[in-house]
Amino acid sequence: MKLRAGPIAALLLLAGLGLYAWRTEFHGADARKKAEETKDRALPFERDALKAFTITNDGGKIRVQKEGDGWTITEPPAGAADKEAVEGVLSSLEFARVERRLGDAADRKSFGLDPAPLQVAIETTGGPERALLLGQTNPIGGAYYAVLEDGKEVGLVSASVGEVAKKDLFTLRDKTLVAFDPWKTRELT
Repeated sequence: MKLRAGPIAALLLLAGLGLYAWRTEFHGADARKKAEETKDRALPFERDALKAFTITNDGGKIRVQKEGDGWTITEPPAGAADKEAVEGVLSSLEFARVERRLGDAADRKSFGLDPAPLQVAIETTGGPERALLLGQTNPIGGAYYAVLEDGKEVGLVSASVGEVAKKDLFTLRDKTLVAFDPWKTRELT
């Protein structure tokens, strides 16, 4: 049986097209999906790479730093941070989105951004500190006006970021009076 060059070339061409379609549609879709997810995040970061976050508001500056598996408030010196409160902050920051981009705004004062009363900043192991400056709330919808990460563009970000920026030291610090494991306790006097 003699094989013809035409059908073999057609099969090779079909296999090549299939491989090309798989690489561009399925294999490349993961990279496009990840880029699309981080595109509209208000303050993009990977949780594993996060070293610390800082909140600056009317109450002052609070810096919370990761130490081992826990979190510690390092500024002002206050000690251990409440794990649940920190997880809430991280979740809010992780899922906060840019609702709308308003472009380069010359008059930041009208958005309450000159000077910005609220700031949320993050420090990661892979780069410099990144900050989000927050101003007034949008009268329609509850989002906050913000100077986005590039420092030039103004946008509207999720209300959850504004709630994070309003956290105070009492909310973030650990309020445990005595730490003990109730399952290992035999007697309490």
